[in-house]
Amino acid sequence: MSNYQELKALRIKMNISFEAQRKESDVKFEAINARFEGLIKEMNARFDTLEKKINFLQWLIAIGFSFLIGLMTFFNFFRLFK
Repeated sequence: MSNYQELKALRIKMNISFEAQRKESDVKFEAINARFEGLIKEMNARFDTLEKKINFLQWLIAIGFSFLIGLMTFFNFFRLFK
């Protein structure tokens, strides 16, 4: 009977230890998870600003090429009357 009591006490002690380790690992996981969520939000913000800059650059390039095509057409039109 004493062997049974020792095993039961050991099992209870191991369960308590396991629960403490599980709680500690949960706290660590939540801290890591919060850190990565912050990094993901920061990366999304950076990509949004990068996307806006690229869109602006695309519009600028399109307007520039349209202006150049307009100038080339204008000069070619006047060259016809010479």
